[in-house]
Amino acid sequence: MKRILATALLGCTLAASAHASSARPVVLELFTSQGCSSCPPADALLVELARDPTLLSLSFHVDYWDRLGWPDTFSSPANTARQNAYSRWMGRNNVFTPQLVIDGTTSVNGADRAAVTRAIAAARPLATDVSVTVRRDDAGQAIFNVAPATANNHASLVAVHFQPMATTEVKRGENGGRSIASANNVTAMTDLGTWQNEAKDYAVPIKTGEGVAVLLQDQTDGSVIAAAVLR
Repeated sequence: MKRILATALLGCTLAASAHASSARPVVLELFTSQGCSSCPPADALLVELARDPTLLSLSFHVDYWDRLGWPDTFSSPANTARQNAYSRWMGRNNVFTPQLVIDGTTSVNGADRAAVTRAIAAARPLATDVSVTVRRDDAGQAIFNVAPATANNHASLVAVHFQPMATTEVKRGENGGRSIASANNVTAMTDLGTWQNEAKDYAVPIKTGEGVAVLLQDQTDGSVIAAAVLR
């Protein structure tokens, strides 16, 4: 009887481990700016969340604050365009900072710890039957493999390059005189094309000192279907 019970418990443990290993990270996208006085608390919270391996936390610095006294050192029009895309997907006509988008479907104030915690908890049960795995090849590239299970003809892949940590001394603007720490600051995005519901490898170069993530995203509503990261 003890041996049967032990075997059953081992089976449950292995099943739980397999489920945990196949779970994809919850994707957090913080739209922020070093020129926004409301953003440092959100930046600090994302620094905390970036330590959680079950989350993929990314800082997208927008450029529309740059004209107000301080050009954000990580800002780019591409980051702003991505935020505007989420606004369209969510049926809104405005954007704001600090905006945190969770799995491409939910938007909250990134400085509101309680709201962020609730949104992450709600996202965790969501499962996907599409998996993305990653490995580093001999040339040092990240090789992302997409292994689909069901069809989706409206998805595309984007590679997101990021600098893991940074501390910026802001000289002017609303945050003039402040030192702001930020995590996983997006430095570039690469469109890997439309997903054709096929198992395929995607090679993505990595710069020294940077990480890269791949997001598989439904282009009809912006929802993140699968994701993987190489830090």
